[in-house]
Amino acid sequence: MALPKDKKERFKALFEAREGLAKKFNLPPNLVIANPDLFVLTGNVKDAGSLSFCNKINDKMREEILSIIKDI
Repeated sequence: MALPKDKKERFKALFEAREGLAKKFNLPPNLVIANPDLFVLTGNVKDAGSLSFCNKINDKMREEILSIIKDI
């Protein structure tokens, strides 16, 4: 099933943000935001508060991730 244009754009923005954060944090992108979570966020960015993060993501990183997601 193809995504509508607006959701494709949101997915691309989330994907690019995740890639940038992964480089900044020196972590694999899937540890910054898991692939399934990327698709959930594509549908509704308000679901960002329900994300779970691996133990390599500290509180400061978590806040930065959530802040960037909410701006998308």
